[in-house]
Amino acid sequence: IHASSGTTGTPTISIYNDHDLDSWADMVARCLVMSGMVKEDIFQITPSFGMFTGGFGFFHGARKVGAAIIPHGAGFSKRQIQFMRDFGTTMICGIVSYPLRLAEVAFEMGIDPATDTKVRKGVLGSEIWSEEMRKKISKIWDMDTYDIYGSTELCGPGAGNDCYMHDGIHIWEDNFLIEVIDPDTGELLGPEEKGELVVTTLNKESLPLIRYRTRDLTYLYDAISCDCQRTHRRISRILGRVDDMVKVSGVNFWPSEVESHLLKYPEVGTEYQIIVKKVGTLDHMIITVESKGILSGDSKISLANKIKQELHEILLFKPDIQIVNPGTIPRAQGGTGKAIRLINDLQR
Repeated sequence: IHASSGTTGTPTISIYNDHDLDSWADMVARCLVMSGMVKEDIFQITPSFGMFTGGFGFFHGARKVGAAIIPHGAGFSKRQIQFMRDFGTTMICGIVSYPLRLAEVAFEMGIDPATDTKVRKGVLGSEIWSEEMRKKISKIWDMDTYDIYGSTELCGPGAGNDCYMHDGIHIWEDNFLIEVIDPDTGELLGPEEKGELVVTTLNKESLPLIRYRTRDLTYLYDAISCDCQRTHRRISRILGRVDDMVKVSGVNFWPSEVESHLLKYPEVGTEYQIIVKKVGTLDHMIITVESKGILSGDSKISLANKIKQELHEILLFKPDIQIVNPGTIPRAQGGTGKAIRLINDLQR
């Protein structure tokens, strides 16, 4: 028995028999090999081992490949870094935001992740992230990062993965029938049309699903094959959640859209938070973002104005931008939780 992390509310329970566990291990193994894993790798698992599917999913898959496994689990970031150094970890997995926290801890220990560790491959998921966030993480660690897709209801992590082309996520079509629908009408959409991913399981025995609505927003690629030579169909990286759309002053947008514009500025760090609330009778949005380094007051104002102007052209309203020093925004403790990027008081 496993359970979801409860991102959308009450955790969802899923059950597996031996056949399901073997299928799951095979799918995760494919994802890991697609991400560059070989038997010689030393693989450090940072998600928790428990009801959450993350730790065990990666463990089952890495055993199939035959890599050495460090089953650390969540939290204890200083020890994570020390294990990387002691054991010569070459590949890690985790939720998207955790390598950022690990990097902060490493720098506090006087360790540069890019030069003082051997970690060069990372498989990350469980959070929506932009291409700009991928580039930031890859640069900090000097590693190639891969986007793994899944959910507890489908199998856990491992339903799909991006290849070295980093252009869409290959879904394992021998295990899942995938469709994309209009989330409002349920109408089936064609390739390249954005909508909600719907999945039918083809190989799961204990908890089969028929046209399961994932709430994940994506689109099917029109192309059947990929330059990596794989022929499993691709979906775009997850664009958002159906229930994550934010409406401010009559404008709909997803937080990931804001992220992609924030992180392209070299002066900006990797941590930000969007707060939406009422001020009187009007909707108001405040974006707090950390700078990469310590900036003067004038530099903060100048950067905030540049970001505000760009977002105004995209969102059609002007958010308040607050540039704060590195380390100001609270982190998820111990890498056990997901980063809180959005606080939406309009939905309360």
